[in-house]
Formats: sequence, structure tokens, C-alpha cells
Amino acid sequence: MLFRGVRVFLYTLLLLVISEASAVSADEAFAENVSSNSQQKLIDDYTLATTSTEAKEAVVIDCSTGAILFQKNAFSKTAPSSMTKLMLMYVAFQAIQDRKLDLNATAIVSETAWRMPGSKMFLEVGSEVRLEDLIRGVAVQSGNDACVVLADKLFGSEDVCVQHMNATASKIGMTSSNFKNSHGLPDEDHFSSVYDLAVLARRFISDFPQYYHYFSEKEFTYSDIHQYNRNNLLWHDIGVDGIKTGLTEAGGYGVIVSAIRDGRRVIVIINGCKSARSRTHEARKLLEFGYSQFANHVFADSNGIYGKMKVNLGKKNTVDLTVDGGVYAITVPSHLLNSLQASLSCNEVAAPVKKGQKLATLKFEFKENPALNFEFALVATEDVEELNLFIRLWEKTKQTVHNLWPGK
Repeated sequence: MLFRGVRVFLYTLLLLVISEASAVSADEAFAENVSSNSQQKLIDDYTLATTSTEAKEAVVIDCSTGAILFQKNAFSKTAPSSMTKLMLMYVAFQAIQDRKLDLNATAIVSETAWRMPGSKMFLEVGSEVRLEDLIRGVAVQSGNDACVVLADKLFGSEDVCVQHMNATASKIGMTSSNFKNSHGLPDEDHFSSVYDLAVLARRFISDFPQYYHYFSEKEFTYSDIHQYNRNNLLWHDIGVDGIKTGLTEAGGYGVIVSAIRDGRRVIVIINGCKSARSRTHEARKLLEFGYSQFANHVFADSNGIYGKMKVNLGKKNTVDLTVDGGVYAITVPSHLLNSLQASLSCNEVAAPVKKGQKLATLKFEFKENPALNFEFALVATEDVEELNLFIRLWEKTKQTVHNLWPGK
């Protein structure tokens, strides 16, 4: 009996050596037919609630997931008016951050800036003004003069600033935008879309949270001139904390609105309203629509980490799984949230594991309609090296012996 056990042991060891040389990777064994995320199609096809707006262009977006909850001419070119200033502020804060500039640094007001028409911070030509005051002059007072001084200070000239604005817009995915100035005064070659402005708003909130508070300020006084923020929704106690209004004859009344409730942020952008009152009413209506008709199901942390997975024969026993693309929540129509159910498909994984390697599939479906589903690939967050050959064989041998004689 003992001799037979030794033979089995040696035969098993030989098979393990052969299998070690011919083993396929876990990624090769993993099913490749993972369907793409159809969150947007779900919203478009199964939303029972509908709404409309007087605005010529509009979009409602969930900030976390990027889901478009409502859109009207969202990708059409439109005059962004003073909403342009959010693009200016994005490149300005990037420059401030990169160069480690002190917000108490000062800039000189040029005659060009002093002569700017439209909304003003009322800067005096030749005077010195703090960088932070210029920021407030743009964010709160929408000062065209402040825009030019800020552009001059950070980039040497407004023309160079505009080059940075266009380059940055292209980099972050604003595909329907072209800027000719830093402030948004009319120019036939100066345009954007409400969807592009939503892309910009999401990136600003994500990239510069430490500076976002300037858009929440309701009033600002400079040189004894007191002005109020034109975003009336800041006073409505509905979670609105930004961002920027706009008005030109070409664009009509517009606004980029961002609000947060119970940790969920929704962004509304409208343009082409006929009055300030209509702008406020339509923006609030669409904001309420976004909150009341949709909900988020959060299934990972804010970095997209879903959980851990065991790794066999690796120098680490586990590896973190993240959703490919860093997604951590899905947006669904509110009436479907309670029927949402998740399932995880995965195989056993053995080292080596490569960062970004697909290890599992996370599937969401609905109880009443299993055919309605969408999936995410879960990938490794880091490399996991395999143990050396001797230790791998030893561990496999121990496991095989355990399987043959589980009581031993």
C-alpha cells in the first residue's frame, strides 16, 4: 500500500512538471465575449419619465457616471457666452497649480482690460490686483476685465491663453468647441456645445476640487463695488453650489448648474433661454428631473476598486480588482433600482498576473427582465509574480496529496 502511494505521488509530480511547462495564462482561459457597458442605452430605452424644456439646448448628466439623463440639441454648436469663463478658470488653475503660484501675487491692469465692454469687475487701469481677487472677479462678478488681466498674468497675453484653452479642450474631450477669447463676448468662430460644457464641468470638479468653492460664492465686493453672483439657484437651497451663467444675443440666457444631494452630483447645462427667469426655472426643473427620475447604484469605491481575488501560487495571495475604466457606480431609472441584481463570473487564477488583466465579469440585470443587462470587466490593479519553480511544484504536490487523501 505504501509503495503504491509513493508511485502515485511520483506520477503526480511528473504530471505537474509537464503541466507547468504547457500551462495557459488565466487571461487566455477567460471568456472574451464580455459585452460593453450599455448604461446609456438602458436609460434611453427604458426611462418612463419624460420632460421637456424651453431652452434651445440642454443636457442633464450624472457627474459620477457620465450618464446623459436628458438632452436636447446637446451636441449642436452654440454661443457659450460667459460660460466660456469656466474654460479660462480651468487653464488658470492648472497654471497656478503647476507653477505653485501664490494667490496673493499681484497683476497689473492693462488699458485693454480696463476698456473691456460687458460685465465688469471695475478694475482701474494701471492698478495692482491680487490673483485671488481676479479669480473671484471672474467666478462671481463675471468680469470681462478680470478675464483679460488673469490671462495676461498667467500666459503673457490673452492670445496665448486662448491657445491653451483650445489645446486643453481638445485634450479633455471637448470635440465641438473653439474659443477665440477668454471671456465669451461674441465672435462667429467662438462656439461650444452644452455637452462639451458638461464635459468641462465634470473635469473641473474632478481635477480642481480645492478651487471649486469660488463658484459657490454669492457675492463679492471690490473697490467698494458690491456685486451678486448671477446664478440665482445658489439661493434656492436645493444643493446648487455652482457654476456659471452666460448671456449674449447669439447664445441667449444660459447656465452651467451643478448640485449635490446625498453625495450624488448632477450637472445641468442649458442655453438659449429668453429671459433670466426662464433660465432659472428651466435649470431647476431639469435638475429636479435628474434627481427624481434616476438613481445611482454604487458597487465599488471611488477609485473603482471592487474587491479582492485569490491568486494561486503567487508571491501575493490576493490581488485587488478594479472595474476597467475606473467606474464605481451605474445610473438607472429610479423605478428599476429595486429590481437590479448583480452577479460575478470568474475562474480560478494562478500567477503570474499582469496589471490590467481581465480576471472576472461583473453583470447587472433586472429581475423582471433578465434580457436587460450589461456587464463590466474586472481587471487586476497590479502585477503578481509567480513563486519559483520548486515552491510551485511543492505547493501543487501538497494540494494533490490533499485531494487524494483529504484526511491526511
